[in-house]
Amino acid sequence: MRKKTVKGLCFGLAVAIMAPIALSGGMPVFAAETSERTVTILADLSNPESYKKELETFLSDESIDGVYVIDENSINTSPIPQEKVNDENNNNTKAITTYTYRLTNVNKGALYNGNTLLATASSNEPGTTLSISTTKSVAHTVSNSVNVSDGVISAGLGFNISKSVSVTISGSRTVPTTHNGRKVATMTLKAYPTYQIYTYTIQRHKSIGGVNYGWSNYGTGTCKRPIGFFFTSSYTYK
Repeated sequence: MRKKTVKGLCFGLAVAIMAPIALSGGMPVFAAETSERTVTILADLSNPESYKKELETFLSDESIDGVYVIDENSINTSPIPQEKVNDENNNNTKAITTYTYRLTNVNKGALYNGNTLLATASSNEPGTTLSISTTKSVAHTVSNSVNVSDGVISAGLGFNISKSVSVTISGSRTVPTTHNGRKVATMTLKAYPTYQIYTYTIQRHKSIGGVNYGWSNYGTGTCKRPIGFFFTSSYTYK
């Protein structure tokens, strides 16, 4: 069943997120640009008709600056850290050194808006309906402090970081004559990708000639997983 959570003014965004954080290459959720007046719809992104009317209603509300449409399936994902062997062997005349890697301390962080514009529509004619309907492929973004295979990261997070996510974007908004008491000259509808941020610790196990030396912290990493999109409108005035 599709669910909806509302954030804005005095409400909290109830999609299992922590305090917003800012990273280079994108804008943090709830930045001043959105004035914190946002609404979040948890929906089946493969079926735009399931959230279309709700989205259009929120986009037409002057008290709301932006709308998140988030894949409800990705929100419900609960990564289970797993061990993953990376065949990294150092040949030695006496013994073979083998390293095994895994993720620990996997945590979901804030939702995060990328700054890559996925789609846009603009008009200077009040009464015109602006529509965006497109499908974009959005890649995972991974940053690790040490070298480790994608297979290790995917196993620990519970989803394939090597595979891009297909995000279907669908929404429309009628250009108003006035906005916040001012006459509108131009309205632009924009859509950006939204990511779930994951942080984790990378551990390494060392074995030499069959003798185990245990697990130790090896590095840290961050993954941004595409889970939806963010609609926002901007205006110029007469």
